[in-house]
Amino acid sequence: MAAADLFPVQHDYPISRGYETPWLHAWRTVQGKRRLTAAGPPRRRFTLMFADRLTADWETIWAWYEAHRQEWFTWVDALDSRNYPVRFAAAPRRRTAGHSRVDIQIELAEQVGRAPKVYPQTPLVALAVARFITVGNTKIIAYAGYGFSITATGVVDMLVDGISVGAVAPVYGIPLGLHCLVIDGGEAPPVITAFSFVP
Repeated sequence: MAAADLFPVQHDYPISRGYETPWLHAWRTVQGKRRLTAAGPPRRRFTLMFADRLTADWETIWAWYEAHRQEWFTWVDALDSRNYPVRFAAAPRRRTAGHSRVDIQIELAEQVGRAPKVYPQTPLVALAVARFITVGNTKIIAYAGYGFSITATGVVDMLVDGISVGAVAPVYGIPLGLHCLVIDGGEAPPVITAFSFVP
């Protein structure tokens, strides 16, 4: 649906977190070396538990599932106050826990290319500046995640996936994806001293 659709019921702790590995494409170079290329970023999977809840919570969760079965929505993880664009990975499950009480389990999968209600700004993971490739007067790097922070001089423009985001960092308003960042130095290659991104 939209980033404004927030999941309505607060879950219990702990939650289970995992990653879905992206599809990998195997290919050979002209020299015959075998290479693997990721077709997308790793996505998080969350298993949420709702222990000993009223059946009204089950009805709310089931109604939310029916309304958003094929759509994405924003889920807020109260542990780190981070917004995630997610969809249901499977139908919610329940088990009777007593009179008018149920235990509920749901699975959510993070969605690539969808904008959460609030873009994450932490944690930042640093990448070595040596990973940038110099092509003419530009520096290029690929990373899998959300936005990024960079410390550089001589920057005229920055392009994420071919779209200009200006010359001022940090840039956090980028949905989860496998991104190509091009930093244009204009007359000379820019000097980059630090780069980090939000996974």
